[in-house]
Amino acid sequence: MAVKDKLTEIFEPLKYPGWDKPLAPWTTTAWPNAFILPLFLFTSRRASIVRCGLGILLAVAFIVLIEHFQYSLLWGVLLLPTALALVWSSYEALLPRNDWENPQVFGHKKLPAHAPLAYHTSIEAARKAAASFASRAQAENIVSLSGPASAGQWRFKYSPTVASAPRNFYDPSYSVNGWDADVPVPGNWQLCKDKATGEPRYDIPIYTNFRYPIPLHPPYVPKNNPTGCYRRTFDVPAGLVKSGGRVHLIFHGTGSAFHVWVNGKMAGYSQDGKLPAEFDVTSLLHAQDEEESNNSSSSSKESNILAVRVLRWSDGSYLEDQDHWRMSGIERDVELVFVPGAGSGFSLSDYTAVARLDSHYQDGHLDVTAQVSMHGLSAGSFQVQALLYEDSENGPLVGKAAVVKSVTSTFPPRSSSFSSSSSSSSTVEVFVSIPIKNPRKWTAETPNLYTLVLTLSTEGAGGGGEGGSTAPTRPPSVLQQAESCRIGFRTVEIKNCQLLVNGQALVVAGVNRHEHDPDTGKVVDEASMVQDILLLKRFNFNAIRASHYPNHPRWYELCDELGIWVVDEANIETHGMKPIGRISADPAWREAYVERMVRMVQTHKNHPSIIIWSLGNESGDGVNLREGRDAIKRLDPTRPVQYEGGGADMCGTGRTSLTDIQCPMYPVPKASVQMAQSKADERPVILCEYSHAMGNSNGNLFKYWEAVRALPRFQGGFIWDYVDQGLRKFDHKTGRSYWAYGGDFGDANGPCKGHGQFCINGVVFPDREPHPVMWEAKFLQAPVAFHSSAAERDGERGGRRPETFSVGVENRYGFLGLGHLLFEWAVKSDCGVLVRGELVVEKEGGGEVRPGEMVVVTQDLRQGGKGGVGGAAAGGSPVKRKFSVSSPFKKRDKQVSSGTGSGSSSSSSSSSSMATAWSTAWVELTASLKSDTPWAPKGHVVAIQSLPLDMRGEEGEESKGGVPVPLLTMPELVMKQEKTQEGKGPWATYAAGGDQAVITVEGKEDKEGWRVVFGKNTGKILEYMVRGVHLLVPLSGGPVHAFLRAATDNDRAGFPVSATFVLSKWLCDFMEPYSPWKTLSYQARWKRVGLTGEGLLTTVSDVTPVMQSPKRVEILVRSTVSAAKYGPLLDVQTRYIIYGSKDIKVAVKVVSLYEKQAAEPLHLPRVGLAMQLPREMSEVIWFGPGPQETYSDRKTGGILGVYHSHVRDLHTPYVVPSENGGRADVRWAALRDPGSKMGLLLRTTNGPVVVDEGVGEEGREEEMAEAVARRMVGKKGGEQVHVPGAFQFNASMHSVAELERAMRTYELPRWEEVEGVHVHVDHRHMGVGGDNTWEPDLVHSEFLVPCVGTWEYEVFLSPLEGEEEPAVKACRVLE
Repeated sequence: MAVKDKLTEIFEPLKYPGWDKPLAPWTTTAWPNAFILPLFLFTSRRASIVRCGLGILLAVAFIVLIEHFQYSLLWGVLLLPTALALVWSSYEALLPRNDWENPQVFGHKKLPAHAPLAYHTSIEAARKAAASFASRAQAENIVSLSGPASAGQWRFKYSPTVASAPRNFYDPSYSVNGWDADVPVPGNWQLCKDKATGEPRYDIPIYTNFRYPIPLHPPYVPKNNPTGCYRRTFDVPAGLVKSGGRVHLIFHGTGSAFHVWVNGKMAGYSQDGKLPAEFDVTSLLHAQDEEESNNSSSSSKESNILAVRVLRWSDGSYLEDQDHWRMSGIERDVELVFVPGAGSGFSLSDYTAVARLDSHYQDGHLDVTAQVSMHGLSAGSFQVQALLYEDSENGPLVGKAAVVKSVTSTFPPRSSSFSSSSSSSSTVEVFVSIPIKNPRKWTAETPNLYTLVLTLSTEGAGGGGEGGSTAPTRPPSVLQQAESCRIGFRTVEIKNCQLLVNGQALVVAGVNRHEHDPDTGKVVDEASMVQDILLLKRFNFNAIRASHYPNHPRWYELCDELGIWVVDEANIETHGMKPIGRISADPAWREAYVERMVRMVQTHKNHPSIIIWSLGNESGDGVNLREGRDAIKRLDPTRPVQYEGGGADMCGTGRTSLTDIQCPMYPVPKASVQMAQSKADERPVILCEYSHAMGNSNGNLFKYWEAVRALPRFQGGFIWDYVDQGLRKFDHKTGRSYWAYGGDFGDANGPCKGHGQFCINGVVFPDREPHPVMWEAKFLQAPVAFHSSAAERDGERGGRRPETFSVGVENRYGFLGLGHLLFEWAVKSDCGVLVRGELVVEKEGGGEVRPGEMVVVTQDLRQGGKGGVGGAAAGGSPVKRKFSVSSPFKKRDKQVSSGTGSGSSSSSSSSSSMATAWSTAWVELTASLKSDTPWAPKGHVVAIQSLPLDMRGEEGEESKGGVPVPLLTMPELVMKQEKTQEGKGPWATYAAGGDQAVITVEGKEDKEGWRVVFGKNTGKILEYMVRGVHLLVPLSGGPVHAFLRAATDNDRAGFPVSATFVLSKWLCDFMEPYSPWKTLSYQARWKRVGLTGEGLLTTVSDVTPVMQSPKRVEILVRSTVSAAKYGPLLDVQTRYIIYGSKDIKVAVKVVSLYEKQAAEPLHLPRVGLAMQLPREMSEVIWFGPGPQETYSDRKTGGILGVYHSHVRDLHTPYVVPSENGGRADVRWAALRDPGSKMGLLLRTTNGPVVVDEGVGEEGREEEMAEAVARRMVGKKGGEQVHVPGAFQFNASMHSVAELERAMRTYELPRWEEVEGVHVHVDHRHMGVGGDNTWEPDLVHSEFLVPCVGTWEYEVFLSPLEGEEEPAVKACRVLE
């Protein structure tokens, strides 16, 4: 290549495919990084010599300038610091380096990576072991050296530095009697707790997001490098070594770096604690003579001593800057593996099984490439045979193939540029292929597996014929070794701009998953892995990204077995490097990069669940990544490769030529759509990270999935991330447990500073309890969708009752039909289940609905196609009960009766006939499993959806959906005004609260006692009592106007919180008042205006009571809400209307006085009413989406119904307390005392609406509201009515102030400690956001509450007395 071309390649900014935009500044090939990196930041010895030389040259230049040219000392200021910096930063590279501070040393004596081997000696044993990695421990030639803390097999000694660690502790004569014997292996020593205090006994866990926990000085690590020394003994079966067999020692995961000794001799060294490190220790073992081996006395046997020194930090730590807890120790199993076949001269050392399909995705070929090691042979022959079985306990043989090989001389050793082998063996490669006619295919939906058994047979050393490939007369027949694995036939490819498996485009419903356990840290057992997969599949996830390192070997086997698409990722991330791609471009680190990628592929290559390899995460770009990608492609051309390099520019991340798939992280939905529609870059788009699940988050998730369903090239993504990485900790004062996060182990001012709870961003809690977003994801990712279709009626469009309904059923599976699902329907109302039955979903002629197809099914609601609407449908049954639906003040009650029944679990237990009054009716459709599966039992609901149904009550004067309560029928009221006197009289308490007089309203002839008391000065309801029971807490119960919420993590996104990642908190706090408005978080803007804390002040200007009639009293309150740092912010007018029916209507009009919306947009968290109810009102019933928490931008997964709960169970215990427990689109809600049965019903109207005579777009909210209005008040089209409104409802045992103050759950009062129930009825509530959690303004505009304009709404407070049904009372209309 010409010099000019080379310079152009280095210095000219490249462009990403499809975007006319230069590389982002972090790119290593962009100017000036292409010059700065090699000269100043590369870590090789050559670069260091150049820097030292340059520093010395500058120093000499300074001396010359001073002595010979008499220049001033100013030159010293310019030259000497630079010279010293160059020399100081480079001289260490000229000195001898430790293994753990040398990027070109990442292993000594490690054997090459290979597929898992167990060295079975029979086919039966190999078949049995194929099903589980755990069964390796029972294999005859494998001995587990792991041990729980209780076993005391391992002795452990912690030292704060390498230098202070015991010297020569690996010597067999060194006594370890005083060492700790209760440290588990596997285990993280940071989680070994002091029994007295419960605090870490040795070292502490450290969490950082991307900042390195050690000074940024690669490849060097601090002298204070915590070190753990381990010792144990083990025995080797007598005669094994003598017979020529070999012994391997395997550490499946130990980090960050470790040395290992056997019997005082060095066995090896390794880095990358997320992959196995294997050492041949045969020559280091004690050889037992014949007499010793036959001696039954254990005292005569000399045990072998295994010693391990684990370092917390190494140069490898610079490649492991992932966003998770930094802990160390022996994290995975340790095994001793015997290779008996080596005694015959041959052993299987690796094999690659590729189970591919033909071009028609019909027939299969199993191609097996095996590596056979030869041990000190001059000649010999062997046979490799592949046997393929059905994957069952006694599955039949479905195919086999064999190859016989003869060798005459030792082959040259198998080379490995990146690993050194202590074994003096050479290898030969053989190939066999088995054709399979129409095999059962493997997919995540149909995880059909086969068992492959690979055998090695010999005639013994020295036998065989001549020639490297000439077969002997008879095939070798002595079985030396049998290996097994489970394989799946499938083909992965990118074709026609899409990622395909078996020719079908994938829809990736994925999540990123760290290995995490709240008690054992990075050590996860099989039960935890199974729990994770079952939970994910039951919530309709189908993929995981192994973020950001290879997982435990058993994880991949479980994904194969249960069906999960896997992106396997190399243990590489340099997120905190400056610049991010610094060492990715440094040639000194090339082999370390490639080693990690190659070993990952070599170890996991036979797993069908792995469909994509990932080079790592957020490591910029550079030649090292390119080399690693090329190495992966050479090893495995059957899978695509992806990579996301990090950086701030969306156009540059995850879209370089390093990746086969556009896999950016955190593009907003609009940007995702742009990428998926771009004609310039037509690679598939799969977001490697999106929808940041930090706390109460994941708003807008539905927008991504609307785009995925609509755009073929947008094939899904992986939510960040799966589990809140909290560690279980106990508060010493309260004794309560909580989930600890960064800074909770005494390092708040250490490396984790500013990163704190950023490890708390999962869709499940640390104990795997699902977050509310899991139901949102389940709905959006469901493999079955139901679509509205117009109801069919007999007669005119205006008929009163539907006799049929139609629904479109869409199969969104990629590979399955719908025959395995049971479909059911139920017509429901807020009064219960009206009628239900099974839905027959099939194509015309009875065919199964195949993937991608949709059918429209019409269901008859009449029994046998005949009779009234209340009859049973075909395959269904009516569910009815008796209750009153009339005005309580009429002498005549209307009774509706017809049998009994029970409602569904998601609705109220109340049920009614279809002739009953209700406010809303809908169809609930479910698809559930017909039979048990490995991941869910029979009856598990795969998909559930509510669709509106235009259904009205019976014809006739008194059968309208709403029950009018005329004013004339109500009892009369009495209104009084009385002065208060502090310390005297019945109103003394209210005088202390600031009211000089009170206004009382009560029933004129009411003998049971009910009254409402208002403060004449404050305009508040001071008392609302019915039958002697307070429905609101006296004096403080409200309702009061509410505009604040406890900030969520997304409310804090932006300056200053996000800046604390890189700046000190004190500096961020100092800069906050001077920062541009648009950079501020929502919370910072609220603070700047003065909304938070005690910043809001309400000034009442007028309280006017009016006795409009003997049966209705109105009290008008005018007030102004001022913000501490802004002044008058809101003008509020509140009209309280008290009816003789004991109901209170609160009509509110709020006018914004904020005048800076254009320049400094302000968005309110909420606009609504807050009130406090007595603690006894603990039973909550609501009609709306549920059962989980929902918000305006995260509510599609809520299923319409009537739900019951205790108020404490409505609380979502986010690790960092915040706004939680809200329920969106609630039609009515009630709180009740389960003892006295007294309660309070809440409902709203959303202002005047004109009833439309026609029917508009199906399913729109306005149409449902209009239909409700017609049913409830009997109005005809064109008339103006106030319709029942949907509101944001929240009932909590914690106040906003309590949630805002608390940073951990134990700081909140428990239910036993609370004095009241805090209730919010919000006319508007801001969305929670979730595109990410560091940029401001990421709640989408339609879910904001801009502080501009006017809001009008009405809230009705109605008492519930005795056994009154809230669903029935909600149907009343006060006239």
